[in-house]
Amino acid sequence: VVGSLSGDLYFVNALNGTVEKSIKLELSPSWWGIASSPLYYNGSLYITTFSNGTLWKLDENGTVIANLTTGGEISPYTSPSAYDERIFFAGNNSFYCLDENLNEVWNYSVSGVTNTPSIGYDKVFFTTDSRLFALNLDGTEAWSVPFNGSLSTTAIAYGNVYIGSRDGKLYCFNASNGEVEWIFEANGKIDSSPAVANGVVYFATNTPEGTIYAVNAFNGKLMWFYRLKPPEGSYYNIMSSPFLAGDKLFIGADNGYVYCFNSSGLVEINVTLTIGNYTEIVNGNEYLINNTTAIATLHYASSDSIGFEYTLDDSWYAEYGSLLVESIFGLENGYKGNYWMYWVNYP
Repeated sequence: VVGSLSGDLYFVNALNGTVEKSIKLELSPSWWGIASSPLYYNGSLYITTFSNGTLWKLDENGTVIANLTTGGEISPYTSPSAYDERIFFAGNNSFYCLDENLNEVWNYSVSGVTNTPSIGYDKVFFTTDSRLFALNLDGTEAWSVPFNGSLSTTAIAYGNVYIGSRDGKLYCFNASNGEVEWIFEANGKIDSSPAVANGVVYFATNTPEGTIYAVNAFNGKLMWFYRLKPPEGSYYNIMSSPFLAGDKLFIGADNGYVYCFNSSGLVEINVTLTIGNYTEIVNGNEYLINNTTAIATLHYASSDSIGFEYTLDDSWYAEYGSLLVESIFGLENGYKGNYWMYWVNYP
């Protein structure tokens, strides 16, 4: 079940792709249509439309059962969440907790919620463009802190909440009291919602050089990252959120690719080398490189469809006749005392 730019909600057969039904829910689709993610809970579907701040409940066949209109525009990207037979969603000027029949249990006065609520540790977490809120499940405020909210939705684990910000930082807050445990500075705005598994937080940045990060969940230290390098004039932003399944990470990007990583961030590329040479330009100097060398393997791998950047240092070339790899994927040689190595004819 998926929304569209036209404002229609589509029911698509998962086995053959046939559209079985569509229903018009958003009457003023503007730029976004239905950008809310449908929630399936206890046999029913819940979804919001942004132009009038409406929460819809439908059965599995796409018949509208009920709706609640809050009377004003909400963020196109916020989606409903569910917990303990209650539905949570951001309406116009209030945050709502409803029962499954869409009867109001409570509401909390707040405007401009930017993301989708997360529920954990007996609290519900959400952001506006200026604060991060933690409400108790009875609707009272547990704590709130100043925060540059984005589309990023909190991930909850290890007694913490993890969330990306408009100022390009990933924050780890103590879920009980809102104290900052650590902050990781990325290369730009984070609209991606973090995913947490096995002590690692994964997320991406909404910048022209969209970057996928893996950081330590307990101290915020960088473990690995993968940076997209668009051609001049192009933008490879990543608004998509990582999805973890089967010890693999899946994420989409604005270059039209879906990427799959294993938990260590390993990327495997097959490269066919042919006899001949190619030219490397380093610090304005041209060097003729044999196509069957390790550095040629790196060069041709970087030209693969996924693309990545590496840099070279030629300061030792006059003395030793070789180039030094300075960085790969933006990760510098010698990072944390680790240096680049390669194997030839490794089994």
